[in-house]
Amino acid sequence: MATEPRRAGGITLLEVIVALALLSLSLAVVLRIFSGTSGAARVIADYSQALQVAESRLATLVAEDYAPGDIDGPGDDYFRGQTSVSEYQPEPQPPLFEESALLDLAQNYQPYLFAVTVSWGERRPRSLTLSTIRLGLPQ
Repeated sequence: MATEPRRAGGITLLEVIVALALLSLSLAVVLRIFSGTSGAARVIADYSQALQVAESRLATLVAEDYAPGDIDGPGDDYFRGQTSVSEYQPEPQPPLFEESALLDLAQNYQPYLFAVTVSWGERRPRSLTLSTIRLGLPQ
């Protein structure tokens, strides 16, 4: 009576190679996802810090009645800034109000545009600009 040879229970070398290939591909995908997430978190943190620097500088500008012109902006090793104060010129035909309602015929006040631009990044430069309009005394 002939008996069939009994197959040893176990895994073959080919199955091990295929399993390692699948494991390495899935590990590469997971690592790519995590690295992209950490990069996005860094960009969000940079924007948040740049916004705080710009808001602080803009609040200082508005509180300290600067004359029109460019002023040294905020800056450190990573963030660089440019700050400007200029006379604001409204549009010739304001769309929401009659033109006479916006005119200061006695010239008691002058609108000024305060702008702060913060930029950062060497490889991929980014920037953020905040501006506001405030009334002040004519210069």
